[in-house]
Amino acid sequence: MTRINNLDYAALNELQQSSCMLGGQQAGLSQQELQVRLAAALGKIWPRIAARSPELEIRELSWDGPSGHLRCRGKVSIDGNNKAALTSLLLLPAALSAQASVDISAPLLRKAISALMRQRLVKARAASGQPPFTDQQLDALVAAQSDQMVAGLVKKNILVPNNGGTYTLTASYRPGEAILNGQSISQH
Repeated sequence: MTRINNLDYAALNELQQSSCMLGGQQAGLSQQELQVRLAAALGKIWPRIAARSPELEIRELSWDGPSGHLRCRGKVSIDGNNKAALTSLLLLPAALSAQASVDISAPLLRKAISALMRQRLVKARAASGQPPFTDQQLDALVAAQSDQMVAGLVKKNILVPNNGGTYTLTASYRPGEAILNGQSISQH
């Protein structure tokens, strides 16, 4: 379930109307001029949008399938009290905060990584001009490299293994600080 909280719908409607008006004038404008005018319209309305401290929240995004499950949650917020962020979109990172968590079952993680590894290996082999791998060779390489990748992600604290055969990743950001699984990103 996704929610948008504290959004100034009147300001958003005004932005949409400006966009529609500019779209109607599009035939006489270059693409660059259209982008400049849209950016100017957003710049005028942005302080009203940011002042309400809008939030985008994903309460639960989940997928269950034969290979396992994936659960995601997250939230991105703008601090409407940050006066600098109200003046320009360029200063937005100083007013952002975000949190996210992902929980994935080990079989689904391995299947996703294996699919990526298989594509990479096939492309690399084709680019090298060598004959394609046999199915047995490819399966063995994919299995070994997938296990190495998962182990590397765990070692780097990007994924945290849990009891019950799942892995978790949690991350948060606020101005001046990014945290991954309880550790500052600068420690990675």
